[in-house]
Amino acid sequence: MASQDTVVDAITTGQAGTPADDVTIRTGKVDTARVETSALSAGYFVIKGTADDQVEAPALIGDVVTGLLVHRDNRERALRSDTADPYAVNEKVGQAIDGVYWAYNEGAVVKGTQVYVRYVAGAGGSTIGIARADVDTASASAQNATFHTSNSASGICQIRLHFEQV
Repeated sequence: MASQDTVVDAITTGQAGTPADDVTIRTGKVDTARVETSALSAGYFVIKGTADDQVEAPALIGDVVTGLLVHRDNRERALRSDTADPYAVNEKVGQAIDGVYWAYNEGAVVKGTQVYVRYVAGAGGSTIGIARADVDTASASAQNATFHTSNSASGICQIRLHFEQV
């Protein structure tokens, strides 16, 4: 009979747009909306769209981020990759507004520091809605979120969201 040698009690890397801890799974807050524009993927930040029930990618320095697009694992999406096949226009999505979630980051980030969200391409990258550690020559703006883990390069990290007051 086989035996189990090790028990993993903490996930070291999650999937972008999913809760990163048990507390968020139980108490994290998620609003629902519909995608106004195409090319929105889980694990990236969004802003309010034209209508109150819509979200879209940030595009201007004054845009106020309203949440992080959450991953929805259902039969329709079971075999699709979020980055290769984004949520479609008018598709219903969830945007996390409070809690700790896995999200994509651009460049190195440090736990406990301010999250900046890219709204236009800049010297450090071109992925709109991605989290980063600085303004990247005025192409990213500070948001109501902090890095919950460090990452030495671009990839995926945990971010604590504080968007309830927005």
